[in-house]
Amino acid sequence: MKTRTSSRRTSVPGKRLLRAVAPIASAIIILFVILSCGPADPEVTDTSEVPAAPEMLKIVSGGVSSYTIVRGDECSLAAMNLCMEFKREIRGATAANLDLTSELLWERSGKSGPVILVGETTGDRSAVKSGKMRQDDWSVRADGGDIIVCAGSSDAYSAAFAALSAYIDAETRSFAVPADLDLGHTGEYRLDMTFNGKPLGEYEIVYDSTSSYAKEGAESVAESIGSATGYTLKVRSDKQSSGLPAIFVFCSDGAAAGVLFPGAERPWTAWSASPRNENYVIAGQNPYTIDAAVKMFVKKIAAMPAGECELEKIELSGTVETSANAGPKDPGSVRVMTFNIMWTDTDKKSYTGRAECIEGVIDLYRPDVISFNEYYGNLATMLTNRLSGSYTIIFPEYEDIWNGDFTGYTNSLEKLQQHLCATPIAVRKDSGLEIIASGFRYTSEKWWIHSISWMVFKDRSGKLFGVCGNHYGSQDVGNFALDTLACIDDVKKTYGNIPFVITGDLYFWSGDKGYKTITSAGYQDTFNSSGRIFGGGSYHQVGDIVTGTSTPIDHIFCSSGCTVPKHHLISDNISKWCSDHFPIYADIRIGN
Repeated sequence: MKTRTSSRRTSVPGKRLLRAVAPIASAIIILFVILSCGPADPEVTDTSEVPAAPEMLKIVSGGVSSYTIVRGDECSLAAMNLCMEFKREIRGATAANLDLTSELLWERSGKSGPVILVGETTGDRSAVKSGKMRQDDWSVRADGGDIIVCAGSSDAYSAAFAALSAYIDAETRSFAVPADLDLGHTGEYRLDMTFNGKPLGEYEIVYDSTSSYAKEGAESVAESIGSATGYTLKVRSDKQSSGLPAIFVFCSDGAAAGVLFPGAERPWTAWSASPRNENYVIAGQNPYTIDAAVKMFVKKIAAMPAGECELEKIELSGTVETSANAGPKDPGSVRVMTFNIMWTDTDKKSYTGRAECIEGVIDLYRPDVISFNEYYGNLATMLTNRLSGSYTIIFPEYEDIWNGDFTGYTNSLEKLQQHLCATPIAVRKDSGLEIIASGFRYTSEKWWIHSISWMVFKDRSGKLFGVCGNHYGSQDVGNFALDTLACIDDVKKTYGNIPFVITGDLYFWSGDKGYKTITSAGYQDTFNSSGRIFGGGSYHQVGDIVTGTSTPIDHIFCSSGCTVPKHHLISDNISKWCSDHFPIYADIRIGN
């Protein structure tokens, strides 16, 4: 097909009025000239020429049309719907019923008649590439005997069809356009962004399908690029990718492993956004880092001065430091975390999303020991699968729990994780801690609100210490701190007077009877002992990071002979979605 390169723009408004008044105006002008000039001079010859009427393409004449509306196989759903509306508009005004078909069927039919070609196409017949247009751009032009309609967005398609519809004349039941029709609009954008010399509109954004955070990040990148450049980039998962060069957003150890930090082990707090061969890669190892990478990339695009922007020259990298210097633990200490993961689901975050969120927090802070609470049901199953590669999770023994008749609960080993207040303890496999013994204790009549797990470790220097994880119920039911101390005393009968860490959802504030019971027994609150403190209350509404009104019911205590370089309540934009409890960790140097 011949491609017309004219850049002239034909004005549509007022055409019909001019066609109606043109004969009358011409007659008036001629009469005025004759009356004002008097008799014609026979020696003077008028050489002026009357402008020829523009050549018109008759799309509909006498209620009949030889045209077919052909929609591109790659065009948007909005463009397809507008094609159908346009077909109905023509029929309503002229009685002509134009055929409407797809590009593929048109090509296979072998027809050679004129067409109104709409949307992004792939066939040889068309030069239409709406996918390369920006979101406010549209074009309607004649190309030989065809009409080509393309646009960069739904709104732009609406404007394009409105311009073309202006030539439909219901009075004469006809539809004709100038043979040199060339209408269009070009939006004004701050950036003209390219990558490797190609317009950014030719690229797609591909995200890691294993991570909801990568998907959200990809959508944020697309929105940022669209507002700055006008390009509407398609966002696809790595399973849907076309295989063409793309902007990748990765949040995993999988596909991104070879491109994030080539030739070096990736730090767990690191992120980057930079070109990699034909692609551009925005990557991090966990939700915190991918969130940081996307935010910094978006911030960079927003701050760039207007003009041409070459994406391949943008290279960003860094490490994540969250609410209280989340970096590696204090040397010589053991990082102990307590985390009530909330046994039920929330309408703000699904099981799958919360499991990934919790894994991201754990992956970033890398605690040596985790005391879990309310480790229950589907969420616990998903999280166990996610953590199994890096942590050993010790559950209470089957016989220790189910020694009574508890109606309504499944009494089976397979359903052990669904015990409501199960308090498993997880140990990071590369922590250097050796598990010596573990066990479980509960108050038999109140097991559904009171659960105690304990574990004895040997550190790299050979010293023994214990961790006791708890989930307490209301203080009105009883002083469960007494049960915790009794459990530890029993363990010490076997392993000596070893240092202990007491932690969990203890359901009391500083000064309550349970709190006083533990501190009076010689244990120090790591919150008060730490030289660097962040955060207040631990219990909160899911999605809320305001700690001023939160309730401080999750605690970490340690034996008086220990020192505490750091205590951290993790209340930031990731952990707020994990649960209705913020996780807490303390770096503890175990005393003699």
